[in-house]
Amino acid sequence: MTELLFAENTKGRILKESLGLFNEQSFSQVTTAQIAAAASIREGNLWYHFKTKRDLALSHLDTLEQKLSKHLEEPLNTSMNEMVDHFINLIQLLWDFRYIMRDHIPVLDEDADGAARLQRLFAAVEQRVQTRLLAGKEEGLLDIKEDEIERVSVNAILIARYWFDYVRARHGNQALTKGASDAGMLQLGSLIKPYLTSEGRKILKQIIPEAG
Repeated sequence: MTELLFAENTKGRILKESLGLFNEQSFSQVTTAQIAAAASIREGNLWYHFKTKRDLALSHLDTLEQKLSKHLEEPLNTSMNEMVDHFINLIQLLWDFRYIMRDHIPVLDEDADGAARLQRLFAAVEQRVQTRLLAGKEEGLLDIKEDEIERVSVNAILIARYWFDYVRARHGNQALTKGASDAGMLQLGSLIKPYLTSEGRKILKQIIPEAG
């Protein structure tokens, strides 16, 4: 999916390769020389497009915002299949930008504008999750009280936001494989499983057998 995020030009290649390196290592460990080598360009050419790693992080955040906004604008559907697909696509998107979810990046954590942008993103995601859970309740797939929906949605966001940080702290960078993303999806499944009706459990098991 990552290869589809950026244009097929020098700037797009820099963004793609830097995203991959930041994800595999960390924002602080990767150097501009490494990024230039991965993109098969001279370091001076990288600086022509991006003066600092800060500019790269902000460009990645721009892309994440655009993709999340498009994701959140998708029409709501009350079917369990659509609900699960929505969560899977969300986890996949966060996986593609996992260094932003995982690392301490001063430009995003300490810069007022960067921090505010992240807060707005997660507030929108949280509201969308609440709406999905309420739709599942109205469809008879979830047996959940309305005052529990906010708590469950916050816990879902916490899993999505910090799962990669936990995996890295527990197992190290070498554990950050696609399997870690799948395991995060199972954690989300286990979160909503206690609230599923019998019909909801049956459908979830068809989509994610491990969640049964």
